[in-house]
Amino acid sequence: MKNQVTRTAIIFLFLAFASSAQAQFWVVKGTVLDSADRVPMVAATVSITNKADATMKAQISDLNGEFRITGLPDGNYAFKISFVGYHEFKKDITIAGSTYDLGTILLSEDIKQLEGVTVEGLVDRVEQNGDTTIMNAAAYKVNPDANAQDLLEKMPGIMVVNGQVQAQGENVTRVLVDGKEFFGNDPSAALQNLPAEIIEKIQVYDQGSDQSQFTGFMDGETSKVLNIITKASMSNGEFGKVYAGAGTDETYNIGGSINLFRPKSRTTILAQTNNINIQNFSTSDLLGITAGGGRGGRGGGGRGGAGGGRGGAGGGFSNGGNTSDFLVGSQGGISTTRAFGINYSYQPNKKLDFSGSYFYNESSNNSDQSIFRQYTLPQNEGQTYDENTISPSTNINHRFSAKIDYTINEKNSLTIRPQLTLQDNVGSSFLYGTTMLNNDVLNTTNTENSSDLTAYNFSNNILYRRSFEKRGRTFSINVNTALNKSTGESLLLSENIFYDRQGNPESQDFRQSATLDQPGITLRANATYTEPLTDKSQLLMTYQYGYQYNDSNKETYDFNESTGQYSDLNIPLSNIFKNDYITHGASLGYNLRGTKSNLSVSANYQMASLDNKQTFPTEDNVKRTFNNFLPNVNYRYSVGRTENINISYRASTQAPSVSQLQNVIDNSNPLFISAGNPNLDQNYQHNATIRYTKTNTEKSTTFFATLNTTYSDNYIGNNTIIASRENTMVGDIALEPGAQYSQPMNLGGYYSVRSFVSFGLPMGWVKSNLNLTVSGNYSRTPEMINSVMNHSSSPSIGLGAVFSSNISEKVDFTLSSNSSYSTTSNTVQSQTNTEAFTQSTRLRLNWIFGPSFVFRSEVNHTANPGLSDGFNQSYLVWNMEFGKKLIKDKAELKLTVFDLLKQNQRISRSINGSYIQDSYSQILTQYVMLTFTFNIRSFGNGTVPNLENRQGFDPRQRFGGNEAGAGGARGGRGGIGTGNMY
Repeated sequence: MKNQVTRTAIIFLFLAFASSAQAQFWVVKGTVLDSADRVPMVAATVSITNKADATMKAQISDLNGEFRITGLPDGNYAFKISFVGYHEFKKDITIAGSTYDLGTILLSEDIKQLEGVTVEGLVDRVEQNGDTTIMNAAAYKVNPDANAQDLLEKMPGIMVVNGQVQAQGENVTRVLVDGKEFFGNDPSAALQNLPAEIIEKIQVYDQGSDQSQFTGFMDGETSKVLNIITKASMSNGEFGKVYAGAGTDETYNIGGSINLFRPKSRTTILAQTNNINIQNFSTSDLLGITAGGGRGGRGGGGRGGAGGGRGGAGGGFSNGGNTSDFLVGSQGGISTTRAFGINYSYQPNKKLDFSGSYFYNESSNNSDQSIFRQYTLPQNEGQTYDENTISPSTNINHRFSAKIDYTINEKNSLTIRPQLTLQDNVGSSFLYGTTMLNNDVLNTTNTENSSDLTAYNFSNNILYRRSFEKRGRTFSINVNTALNKSTGESLLLSENIFYDRQGNPESQDFRQSATLDQPGITLRANATYTEPLTDKSQLLMTYQYGYQYNDSNKETYDFNESTGQYSDLNIPLSNIFKNDYITHGASLGYNLRGTKSNLSVSANYQMASLDNKQTFPTEDNVKRTFNNFLPNVNYRYSVGRTENINISYRASTQAPSVSQLQNVIDNSNPLFISAGNPNLDQNYQHNATIRYTKTNTEKSTTFFATLNTTYSDNYIGNNTIIASRENTMVGDIALEPGAQYSQPMNLGGYYSVRSFVSFGLPMGWVKSNLNLTVSGNYSRTPEMINSVMNHSSSPSIGLGAVFSSNISEKVDFTLSSNSSYSTTSNTVQSQTNTEAFTQSTRLRLNWIFGPSFVFRSEVNHTANPGLSDGFNQSYLVWNMEFGKKLIKDKAELKLTVFDLLKQNQRISRSINGSYIQDSYSQILTQYVMLTFTFNIRSFGNGTVPNLENRQGFDPRQRFGGNEAGAGGARGGRGGIGTGNMY
């Protein structure tokens, strides 16, 4: 250990001395203004090229139109400023021993008048600024009624898969509007409710944590973010819409939204109610979905990691088991929705910046689902399971979130992020299932689950930042606290029949009531200090502490016939369990910044203890201690202003959840029993990613590629026992014929490889855009099945294409195709390997013709060859609208026919090491609706907005800013995202 520390110190010293030997560097700075009204040009692209070696550096001008390019040696340079719709500014400059101040630079509009017709130059579609991709909305023609999501679907590298927006192959987790929070972590709220006409640019990037943005050290904890930059001309006014529709079968859709934009504040209010499955939002509320209307819903999965399955069609990564897979927008069944939300942001001065939101959602869902499961294990050959479930539920969610940025003084600042979620779910499920072995019945179940569950989750993150006189020297403390609690009652009524080898039936009935109480506390804190070693290098030291406490108390009572009450405590189904997880960590990091590259290296030593205490029905205490070395490497290299490479590697640990640890039986479906495992260890995981981005502004083409690998030798998977004809004992549990028992277990050998490639180009000869995507995924998931280790391998490939019009606002169409092919192989029984293919094609048309008539048509075709009988279907869903614009195009009356051909369906397949499952879900079918819509548009006449509140570039400080040391209190925001020291 001592030798390792010595070697590390030598490497740091060598890099530091090597950096200090470099030449002196200088700064080029200035301010960009509009020549007509002298307002700042926000987000103008500023670049400088060294004539000696053709190296280029670039950044975006800030709120005040100011720019500052650093790290420039003496020499001759070509300087350029560009902004869409304006003449470029070019100048040759010479840097010789001092900072070069260009002063104020005026840009004039690039518009020529030819016989009364305005002709504008070709608008650049995409720009690349460091690791940020910037797409100009003006280059993508959409209809006047389009929203932000309609616009995004035409842009390269962006797609919508099952309602989830993906950018560059990854799920978008946050959408900002002019750099400000908008309805918290709810992308759909922004994309569905903001009109496309107010958008000037879209920025796509990976945003680090607030602390990493301040220190300039890339810690590997990033999220994919879309930042919507609105037009300056629409930053002072009101816009929105109200609508009301009524249709056949008592269908209705009523709602509206209003946006109030002011120089120092912005307010958005939205509301809706409908019974046609429209939910223009996603939600962090998962309680009503995971509850399944009962105590865990269908069994068969256990509590371990996700099994195999197909990746998303047409590209994009498939993240099995993520909570994003359960967003409200992707629910099956038929939903009646009532929702209200308000988002407010306010920046009275440069010291205070506030944004907050409240959201209410009530959803009543009726789901009818059928599944067919074919078992692939040798000992279960010929065994199948058929199930039908009806699940009505009502889910209510209140969500509050806010962000407060406060600059105490020039050197000190504070960021506070509180969030509160209140959830309530009342639901039930009625299930009938049959297990067959060839032509013989093994068992049947007729089960009713009902539940009444409530939960709350409060969290608060406080970040204190201090910068010092010495540039690059910083200190920060980040404290995160969380309180959560889930409580509820559930009722199980189940009639089960099991058949022996001679076909003799044995009945097993359950009448049980259960209560659940699960409180939890989380505290995480870290203190970070950075010290500049040279002009180009910086040292980071961090101490981290984490404490997580969970308490789970489950009591199950059997029905007492004599008293008529649920009064007999069922000891095997009851449990009191407490869990403590404590971590201590110390990190040492080094950051080296060059003219084209940025390297961050850190090493974290973590000590962790996991203490599991069971006090009922028996006392048991399991303690675990872990000592881990967690390296983290991030390297970013810019070939030029339009081309960059990002390479990252990160090791991390994850503690098992309380549900995975608690050794209590869940028999909500008696055919699929599961329990936790208090002997679980934490999961140690390696993750490496390579990203490459290249844009050609002259040809308006974009290319993006990413490769991600994940490996874990202590993966939390499933240990599954499946009974065949005979009864099987699992400890004290007797499995009847055809029943199944699952428990999580640490298993080795999990890894996955995910790749994604996107290429976008304009097709000027047909005034259209073409975006192509290719994805290739491979996962190898371990699982224990009937005491035999099985590795389920699932390779898949996806192809996607989007051909969209760029003709005019009156003719707007998008043609897309997504193809997905996957295979699954198992080491337990290779002859049962399967394959699946899905083809989805979509055509969307919006045509405005004659005296303001509107025709809209959307055709979706899905083919699922290779599925089980009854599921192997292709279907065509055709939706059509005809409308008339009224009141000077401010209003519209339209007639909608949904599912014109009555073919709408919801079919899917999932595969793991023990079975193949096809499912069919009830979904909304044909209705006809008449809708009236009125659009609100009112903007200030010639009013110049206060651009200090249009922070379109602000989130670009993922890992850096400009002059202020470490993004310090002197306004250091913007830059090119390569460190905030200089």
